[in-house]
Amino acid sequence: MEKIQKLLLILSIFLLYLSPFFTHAQTENDTLKIHNNSFLEAGIVGGMPAYVNILCGYWIDPFGIRLSGMYLAYNSNGVQFNIGLKISEKTAKRHCLGAAIGKSQDRGCDYYYLGPVYDFYYKDFFVEAGVCKIIHVIRGDFSSTPYWVIIQVGYIHRF
Repeated sequence: MEKIQKLLLILSIFLLYLSPFFTHAQTENDTLKIHNNSFLEAGIVGGMPAYVNILCGYWIDPFGIRLSGMYLAYNSNGVQFNIGLKISEKTAKRHCLGAAIGKSQDRGCDYYYLGPVYDFYYKDFFVEAGVCKIIHVIRGDFSSTPYWVIIQVGYIHRF
């Protein structure tokens, strides 16, 4: 399990490192499009904080907030709050940078975390990757791994 955590940590750092290159890969004819509108988004994603999460967010361009989480059972629940900045939007793609704070509870551990995230939207497909620092431990031992990987993958519809 520790090898998987290290692999996911390296993958998320790599994605955060490459995120500026994704947004600068536009041509002169395909300019940065940040619209002055607002919208609601909702969906279902897998990943932090509770394995399967319901997600709801609201954007007033270029800023947005999002809340995700689920109560699956006493030993498997969590909630995460994101604040983000849209850095690029095309017809089908959107790139955002932001910060996430959350609480997650699993078998044997209960903790709060905070960290930067990168969001990529392709139509209704959504991927979020980031690295978080465990900021408060209620139950569990995180002395060997004070950093954790934030990953969410799923479906988000924009209304």
